[in-house]
Amino acid sequence: MAKKKEMLKNEEIEEILTKNSIEIIKKFLATYSKSSISTVRSSVYKLLYEELEKHEVADLTFNDYKSIIPEDDSEITTQIRLRSRFFQFLYAFDYLNNPGGFETKWIKDELIKEFSPKEKKSKKKSEKTGSLTVEELMLIQNVVEAESTKLETLKMQFCWYALFELGLPIEEVRKEITSDSYFNGQIKTTAGVFNIPVKFHRMFLELSNRDSNYNGFASLESLIANIGIDAGLTKRIVPNMIKNTRRTTTVMCPNCFESYSNEAHNWTSINNRIVCISCSESIKKKLKIQVNEKEIENTNVDLKTDKDISVLFTFEDLKSKLKSKKVDYLQLHEFQMEIGSLGEAYVYQKECERLKNTKYLHMIDERKAQDPANGYDILSYTEDGKPLHIEVKSTIGKEDVFHLSEHERLTGERMKNQGKSYVVYFVKEIMSDEPKLEIIENITLNENYIFETRNWLVSKKQSLRPELSKI
Repeated sequence: MAKKKEMLKNEEIEEILTKNSIEIIKKFLATYSKSSISTVRSSVYKLLYEELEKHEVADLTFNDYKSIIPEDDSEITTQIRLRSRFFQFLYAFDYLNNPGGFETKWIKDELIKEFSPKEKKSKKKSEKTGSLTVEELMLIQNVVEAESTKLETLKMQFCWYALFELGLPIEEVRKEITSDSYFNGQIKTTAGVFNIPVKFHRMFLELSNRDSNYNGFASLESLIANIGIDAGLTKRIVPNMIKNTRRTTTVMCPNCFESYSNEAHNWTSINNRIVCISCSESIKKKLKIQVNEKEIENTNVDLKTDKDISVLFTFEDLKSKLKSKKVDYLQLHEFQMEIGSLGEAYVYQKECERLKNTKYLHMIDERKAQDPANGYDILSYTEDGKPLHIEVKSTIGKEDVFHLSEHERLTGERMKNQGKSYVVYFVKEIMSDEPKLEIIENITLNENYIFETRNWLVSKKQSLRPELSKI
């Protein structure tokens, strides 16, 4: 029988831990409120001393993580969730000597965003309930109702449809709904059989061509998070938030006690009393007195967006749209921007083909291009899970020339110094039937390419005399 580990106080455990470990734990504790710090510290100390018997936090491994975190979600307790959060923190900020394996669980950039300090504001009621405001809901609906032919975007839109419109359980969407659930325009669920919008028919047919491990929505959390990103929301959208929003936007009719969404077309006003449309006719027939019925007035708000179309459409569909478009020189800049989006769509498609039937397919992030501060367009992965930061350059010609901004160049240098992979995917003849793709590694040190400074910032001298400035 194994000897039980001696119980120690937190102060005694601190004497055993390395100085580096204590400093890292302090940084982790700083992400919690003051009232929670004591509980969190005790949990982390117990984990290190009693269960893993590690004195150095940096020596923790993926196997350590798997030994304490059960695979069955139903067994996840608050204590286990806290410890998982500790491992996420260590992985996100590169505190581990051997981080191998964690890339299969999490996307580092997303973890960093989660741990980043946010401005403290008074919480709105919607934040307390974990639901979306009407304004946020409108922005999201603009995204999920947009026309799209791209598989990953359709998957994202379907996840919203399944959770918000159909009200399916989160775990069922994540684990049970696959291409096998689909037949002839319908999906079979635990709640029954539903007819689904036509745009999702193609999605399920495409998913049926994938390996059985990748023909569903296992990456539900990531897909839902992308909805918020595309809608321009500052907070991260999670599945429970959608379920809560469905609940808060559902209203019970005071006459028949049936529940409907709070959309105007479901309701009417009779003598200033709001009832569902179904009840309005029966009430008018039953009451001998005259009733005044009034439709609920609706105001449509046009939500225009500058959303990157490469996220919505496949490479072939984008190319078709561009070929049918007449271009004049006044619209040349806009055309060049669309050529850039076309190149990103092409590279994204190629990366999906390369990583097809691997666990990294769902981790490809094409939305990096939406934030110029990133310095690259697509986050992909090598076959063994190493992050690949891709800057896409595209041209309609055959020339071996492209523009690289100073920010992109510096990003490449910084990532190289950090041991990260920054590559340029250069697509030539993008409008042809067979575009040419060249992959360029270490662009800043590549001897096959010449860098030329082409842009200058011109500003007027402040000392220039006013009378001269008018000449």
